[in-house]
Amino acid sequence: MADKSKVVSDQLIQSEVLGPIPPERLSGGVQTLISAYGRLDLVFNATSCGENCAKWLLKIGEVKDITVNLRYFMPFNDMEPFKIKILNNDTIVTNMVEYTAVALDYI
Repeated sequence: MADKSKVVSDQLIQSEVLGPIPPERLSGGVQTLISAYGRLDLVFNATSCGENCAKWLLKIGEVKDITVNLRYFMPFNDMEPFKIKILNNDTIVTNMVEYTAVALDYI
């Protein structure tokens, strides 16, 4: 998942694409993904994540047990099979049909 950006200090990230940027200028989605990857003890609001974060949420979930709150229907199209546990009803879904059937009850 590396984009070759380097953390220079707690106030500066050096990006080959964006140049020097402070961490607070990262998008809300990127901030959420980084935090979810590093803080497994917390629940993160993934509602601030755009649809472009769906792939990364699944990739992180493949290597770490993360928990996110999602208040909109985030499409995981063309990413099947996947494994998402929906805590609202303790259901594991593995494809878009299953995900849609369960998720629409809660969003």
